[in-house]
Amino acid sequence: MIDWTEQQEQEMIARAKAGDPEANYQLSLWALERGEEEPDEIRWNRLAAKCLVKAAQAGHGPAQERLQALLEQNAQPAAPAKSSAPANQTPPAEPVPISGGRRARRAQQEQKPARRGPRIVPKEEVYEDGEEPEEDEDEEEEENERPARRRKAKSGGKKALPFSSWGEAQWRRMERICIGICALLIVAIAVMFFTGRRRSGTGQTSDPTMPQAGQVTEVTPEPEVEPYPDDTVKAAIQASDIEVQPADLDYVKAATTATVTVGTGNKTLRLRSGPNTNYRQLAEMPNGTAVDVFAKKDDWALVLYQADDGPLYGWCSSSYLITTSGSVG
Repeated sequence: MIDWTEQQEQEMIARAKAGDPEANYQLSLWALERGEEEPDEIRWNRLAAKCLVKAAQAGHGPAQERLQALLEQNAQPAAPAKSSAPANQTPPAEPVPISGGRRARRAQQEQKPARRGPRIVPKEEVYEDGEEPEEDEDEEEEENERPARRRKAKSGGKKALPFSSWGEAQWRRMERICIGICALLIVAIAVMFFTGRRRSGTGQTSDPTMPQAGQVTEVTPEPEVEPYPDDTVKAAIQASDIEVQPADLDYVKAATTATVTVGTGNKTLRLRSGPNTNYRQLAEMPNGTAVDVFAKKDDWALVLYQADDGPLYGWCSSSYLITTSGSVG
């Protein structure tokens, strides 16, 4: 028995893969021994045959001799199997021709007596005095199903219609019910029609709690007051050349325009950077100039003056302004 270590097995497999005929031969012997130990594993026989063929093809003498012996052993004819039938057994009868098969079967049936089973005699039940026999529920159900079976047989096995078993009285009753339902529907439609026509003619509803048409007063929604000035104007004021922060101002609630009025002649009104005479002067506004008013502080007003070189925010005395729209106060 070939007993290799794991390292020897790996070395032998590597040599066989490299084409060594001696290694293939030894590997085939090793696989045959493994196959005898594990007869259920077919892979050992396959490996042994593969390695033996490779070694024989490479010209290995022992491998060729063993392969030749195996081929001669497989080429011998197998021994005929012994018959298990006894010697005195008669040979099977020849098959009956197809043309006379029916006649032969009929003759065999006539020769054989008909087999009958044992006759079953119903057992009579004995009851005590004064006790009546109970009726079988199956027989009662069968009696109830007989009319249905008869109707099904008359109809040729087809499924009967839902109302095919109704009589004349049932049809008349159904006719009266349908006529009554139709009459009720006609009355309801007529009542709805005349009631709606009456309401449309008078223009009033039958509900006394509803107010009359002349008593309804339309409510005009109050317009929403938008804050003035908006965020854009406030940002422009903050970015201007004034020296008072917009957060300290008392802004007007609506758009206000005013006219500069300083008397007659070529007089002007000074525009300053703050609500006081101590602030520096930004420009001079001629008499009759229209300005937009945005805020107030004491007796001063923050206005927008459209100068020749562009719009200019500043403070001026509100005593010399006459409002044309809105209110400064």
